[in-house]
Amino acid sequence: MNGFMTELLYMSLTASYLVVIVLLIRLLLYMAPKWIRLILWGMVGIRLLLPIRLESAFSLIPRVMTPRTADIAGGSADTMKQVTQVQMQTLPSLDAGAGFVSSGTEAMVQQTPGISWMTILFIVWAAGVTLMLAYCIVSYVRLSVRMREAVKYAGNGSLIYQSERVDSPFVLGIRNPRIYIPFSLKGEELECVIAHEKAHIARKDHLVKPFAFLLLALHWFNPFIWLSYILL
Repeated sequence: MNGFMTELLYMSLTASYLVVIVLLIRLLLYMAPKWIRLILWGMVGIRLLLPIRLESAFSLIPRVMTPRTADIAGGSADTMKQVTQVQMQTLPSLDAGAGFVSSGTEAMVQQTPGISWMTILFIVWAAGVTLMLAYCIVSYVRLSVRMREAVKYAGNGSLIYQSERVDSPFVLGIRNPRIYIPFSLKGEELECVIAHEKAHIARKDHLVKPFAFLLLALHWFNPFIWLSYILL
């Protein structure tokens, strides 16, 4: 658990530096095609998902010093015992009472129960992930139920549906994505909207967005990841 949280925090921190770099590149490449932006945000996604550490003297990402799992709070019993022995060696000798102090301290270290701060962080993180995923599932189910009354659009195949409960066009579904549009759209505007939504499906945006939300759920505590998700 300690090792997992250490790696997660490291990935999230280094991804924050990468987000800043991507934002600067976006300013320089403002008129670049959309697929280039997707590649840039994909680099952030890889950093958030894979615990890889590529460090060099020329790296744009600052080197982050992270302790080994055994050295962080809540480490192994052997590590705690070594720390206790070092601390006891620095205590002044109390002659007759020295043995009592040593044995009493060792007993306290071995018997006192407690929860490390890394364990608390893990519990808080897991609760946040659970809430994020629950919100996503509930929202998807509610939207799917609303779209049950949608009717097929007669002019452009079975992929497109119309509904009076749709405020703006969107794509719903992962395996079999469908385009939902409001009845208020007519004529040339409707055809442009359909072409636009089909382009989203062709670029697999209906797969990218759920994957991006999953990364957001895993790193919900990082405001830079929220910013990345919004800009994506």
